[in-house]
Amino acid sequence: MAGVEQSKLERDAAIVAARLAGGSVREVAKVAGMSPSQIQVIGHAVGWPSSSQRAARPGHRPGHRR
Repeated sequence: MAGVEQSKLERDAAIVAARLAGGSVREVAKVAGMSPSQIQVIGHAVGWPSSSQRAARPGHRPGHRR
């Protein structure tokens, strides 16, 4: 089982790296063969996007959750 967990950690790190490099959720999902919602779940689990990244988005309204 340790090998499976290690593979998941490596997969998640690659997904986060792809998102931080500017890949969209849909692009990363297509390349990874996963659903966009699963990409978001993985990203949120590691704290992406941070509050500063959220605040930097155009049209962001403080205190408003999308």
